[in-house]
Amino acid sequence: MFRGKCTIRLRKPINLKKLCKNCLNLPEWDPGPLHRAILSDCFACVSRLSQDKALLNQPNRYGLTPLQLARYLHKSKMAQMLSGVEAERGTWTLPHPIYESWEAMEEILTWSAKEPISQDRIWKGVYYDSEIDRSLHPRISIRKIDEEIGLGVFAEEPIPANQFVGEYTGLIRKKKRAHDGESVYSFSLNAWRMGKVPYVISSETMGNFTRFINHSDEPNAEAISVLWRGMPRVIFLSLKMIPKGGQILFDYGKIFWEEVPHLRKRPL
Repeated sequence: MFRGKCTIRLRKPINLKKLCKNCLNLPEWDPGPLHRAILSDCFACVSRLSQDKALLNQPNRYGLTPLQLARYLHKSKMAQMLSGVEAERGTWTLPHPIYESWEAMEEILTWSAKEPISQDRIWKGVYYDSEIDRSLHPRISIRKIDEEIGLGVFAEEPIPANQFVGEYTGLIRKKKRAHDGESVYSFSLNAWRMGKVPYVISSETMGNFTRFINHSDEPNAEAISVLWRGMPRVIFLSLKMIPKGGQILFDYGKIFWEEVPHLRKRPL
């Protein structure tokens, strides 16, 4: 990931002249006119500039291509224009976390670039690079347990110990007071200190199957924070062999139960 200003030069400077006034008024440090068009929500500029393959592959200062930027900001229609793939339908299932705004994304990436991070978190981000990048996970199913607990996640094939189970996805936004309001589908993004304002990954309205993984005092999986290509991510790893048909469980932690006293633990 680029931690300083990008040194890549545009092959066709004339493209800057094709930008509308709103796109041109964005900060000058962003090297790509296509990135500016995406941040300005300017479909006309994105449509014109996306014809230039050099611009499509040009990263910004954080190493993000225009397509990656559009996807992480959940600009589905723009991502469709850039990739030629049909736009996502609905917002319930997310293969990766998205950010509430470019400002939030920039703050998190900036802190991640300068804060000390343990080698273990860096190494695991590299080791599970393919699984995170391609959203690879074992075959699972979501089943209803009962009216009180609701849904749970079950293994549809044996899962060996230390295997990637999935990534916790949702909307990355600033944390509110207490346990983020009434939502229990919020995961603190506490891989390392994020300045004065903490962030959470909220899967209350969008996410993937990991939002249905239940608590256990005797878990067979764990959730850990890793650094993946310069970005903090939260992934699940199996702690031991999970047999086919077994429910995937992890320990929500002491703080969770202190912040949501209206819930109670129940053996599964």
